[in-house]
Amino acid sequence: MTATKTHAYILKVLPFRESSAIVYLFTESTGLIHGVARGIRSRKRGASTLLERGLLVETFVYFRPNRELHTLGNISVLEAFPETRASLLRTAVRDIAFEVALSGIKVSDPHPELFGFFAKFLHYLESCTESQAYPFALWRFLHRFPALLGFALGLERCIVCGDILPSGGELDIAAGGLQCASCGVKDKTNRFVSSVVIDTLTGRKREITEIQEQNIGRDLRRITRLLTHFCRYHFEIRNDYRSLAFLEEIVE
Repeated sequence: MTATKTHAYILKVLPFRESSAIVYLFTESTGLIHGVARGIRSRKRGASTLLERGLLVETFVYFRPNRELHTLGNISVLEAFPETRASLLRTAVRDIAFEVALSGIKVSDPHPELFGFFAKFLHYLESCTESQAYPFALWRFLHRFPALLGFALGLERCIVCGDILPSGGELDIAAGGLQCASCGVKDKTNRFVSSVVIDTLTGRKREITEIQEQNIGRDLRRITRLLTHFCRYHFEIRNDYRSLAFLEEIVE
């Protein structure tokens, strides 16, 4: 058994036996791992735990050869992100991001760029307003995260003819890009992505007031569904993400 000290983001926590928990971590040194944190849950509180999703921790990982479940020790919390935890909407955005991440990361390999991306996303979510958290932070996560895993969504040109898309285009989920009005199915699939949304996804952020003036607010659910569908398709996930339904409830 070898031990490695690492920083890690907690993506998921499940109760295990009487006082332990299975913790899904995205670590700086080894990528995604599953570990048992023994004695971490309070018996007085039943299923409650001292650890929860969204924390940045430092821990020793004791790797067990040929096992998927390792042992965690000396866990200390480095960042708790209290503003995110205090906001129902920001928590919902974070939970969708983590659920998408768990569905997309298939192997336990170091990925420094992805670890840094998690850090930027969570720190932005901690400091931004709720109107920035949704849709800006969530949409950009859903756009950037699959790209880091090799499933980039092309937004600049039509994937059929190569023309620039000044007004947007129809999303072809399987092909991973947009089609112009001449090449696309012309809204029969309800997959149109406007230039305003493209600017948001690529970081050419327009002011929130301008987005509201262009009535994108009524389109939030459809665009969010399109982006999560893109992730589900390329990560080969059949069912909808559970946390997405919760977000839709609280923003209606």
